Amino acid sequence: RFIKAVNKARKLFEMRSSNQKEGSSTKEDPKEKDFVYIKSDRKYVRLLLSDIIMVEGMKDYVMVYTAEDKFTVAMNLKTFNSNLPEDRFVRVSKSNIINVKHIIEISNNHVKLPGHKISIGRSFRDNFLDNHIREKLIERK
Repeated sequence: RFIKAVNKARKLFEMRSSNQKEGSSTKEDPKEKDFVYIKSDRKYVRLLLSDIIMVEGMKDYVMVYTAEDKFTVAMNLKTFNSNLPEDRFVRVSKSNIINVKHIIEISNNHVKLPGHKISIGRSFRDNFLDNHIREKLIERK
């Protein structure tokens, strides 16, 4: 009976581990997709990541802004940010995440985006400049 139980457990373990290997190769990491689905106004909306200009947090809700529309999503900003790719989106203040592809200009304390001017928070400024601006900056040496 003991050997039967061990063999049954081994088969179950092998079956689960082979399913996980197959599943991991076919499933995509959500951060590597070029779109996301959000739930807004009792419906699911498909948004291309490249269309998202910025995300504004308001307690337990976020406003997602695109060039044509804005959507209200029942989620906090931290959770929403964790589902976005870090190479395209950066948090610039306590209540704002921006898409770096839409930056028009950066002044000392503000970022200009299409239709928006966002303040850069002091605690987010260095991370934003180091990770998203300085690597693409052309300057005199």
